[in-house]
Amino acid sequence: MTNAYIALGLGLILYFLVLRPLFARRIERSVTRFCGNAGNRMLAEPLMERVRDGDVQRVRTVLKHCKVNPDMTDDKGWTALRYAIEGNNPEMAHLFLVSGAAANAVWPDGRTPLSLAREKGSDEMAELLEKFGAREEAPDSPTSK
Repeated sequence: MTNAYIALGLGLILYFLVLRPLFARRIERSVTRFCGNAGNRMLAEPLMERVRDGDVQRVRTVLKHCKVNPDMTDDKGWTALRYAIEGNNPEMAHLFLVSGAAANAVWPDGRTPLSLAREKGSDEMAELLEKFGAREEAPDSPTSK
């Protein structure tokens, strides 16, 4: 029984110290290679899909290695920040806000990031957006003056 535990322990050590970092580097190289060959429009849908899936590590890798416009939109006119708010994923939203996503964007349905976060009842998301200067109403609306 103890031999099994020793083997399991060695296997975990091997995985975390050798294999996992190796796979992470491979993913980074493939992302870098892909980014060099793809424009923002080509990246939009795969990136939005990763945001919807909550895959923070891959999104972080893409943002780090690709010159991605953090405010690019998909076919619905939604940004990655909107998907992060819809999915109540503050960590993902923070990634895009730090990358320069517009905290006061106005989406085709007239919502702003802060109004959507409040509508969803996410106080944590609303606080994060406010730290980045988000306002409830659209910046050019008559009530915001």
